[in-house]
Amino acid sequence: MLRLVIWDLGDTLTTPPPGGQDKKPLDEYPEISLRPGVLEVLQTLQEQGYRQAVLSNTAVSDSDSGRRMLKRLGIELYFDSICATASELDSSISGKPDPVVFQRVLETLNIPPDEAVMVGNTWDTDILRANRSGIHAVWLQNPEVSVRKDFSSPVATPPFILPAWDVQQIPEAIAVLALDRGTILRVRDFSHVTINVSDLNKSLDFYAGQLGMRLVHRGRRDAYLEWGAAWVCLQERPELASQRRQFGVDHVAFYIQPAAFHEAVEGLRRANVPIVRGPVERGGGWTVNFLDPDGTQLEFHTGTLAGRMKVWA
Repeated sequence: MLRLVIWDLGDTLTTPPPGGQDKKPLDEYPEISLRPGVLEVLQTLQEQGYRQAVLSNTAVSDSDSGRRMLKRLGIELYFDSICATASELDSSISGKPDPVVFQRVLETLNIPPDEAVMVGNTWDTDILRANRSGIHAVWLQNPEVSVRKDFSSPVATPPFILPAWDVQQIPEAIAVLALDRGTILRVRDFSHVTINVSDLNKSLDFYAGQLGMRLVHRGRRDAYLEWGAAWVCLQERPELASQRRQFGVDHVAFYIQPAAFHEAVEGLRRANVPIVRGPVERGGGWTVNFLDPDGTQLEFHTGTLAGRMKVWA
């Protein structure tokens, strides 16, 4: 399962300094800017549950100056680790493609190599060395930024290398890498729980007022609340009392990568799992509901709470 995206900096996330090399700290270059689509892609990957880090070769800039530059650009908080090597002018300092710098990022975040993917524009230092370090990689193909000098060194498989035209295509490429060919159901994370309640106002007093969940949306007969990385849907169903059905959990939903959704549905069908609703596209994502052996309703869902709120906005 992929958990970490490691980003190169110049010509990947940002434009490079004039001349291509930092002759002074990166935060002293006001002309450096984000490349197209970067902010949206970082937001998407964060919503999908990925941790993110920066690993960049620099000439004189250390990690603190890199962090200050990213803060000025408004993206610092997306990264759990920011590493600028300050190695290009000093051969005694390790930088890419030295495997020790890749290992340092992984150890800092306690992530094994096969659960990480490197994204960069330079084949030799970003992509090939990540591959040699057991890390998956996505190589940017846009000729405006893509660089390759080594055309002869072999690569290992696994880990895998995928091409992407530019940053905007990174989420799709990572979704393909995230597919686990050994299982039919490629769940990434817990998504949400839906709870049937008899009185929405009373339940909101409890879940929001007493438990401290954050109210995101209030409808006529439902409400959506956020609690950490998960979300809860309360749906008012007073008619269940007359039907002699119990209030409580309606179903439990699990997030699944969009690229893996339809294959997962086919896996359910092949296994003769009872599907009670869907597959259908609704609320900002694809969804399918099915039953476990005891009749508990489960759901695979490709959307996020933020995506659902955009649909209803």
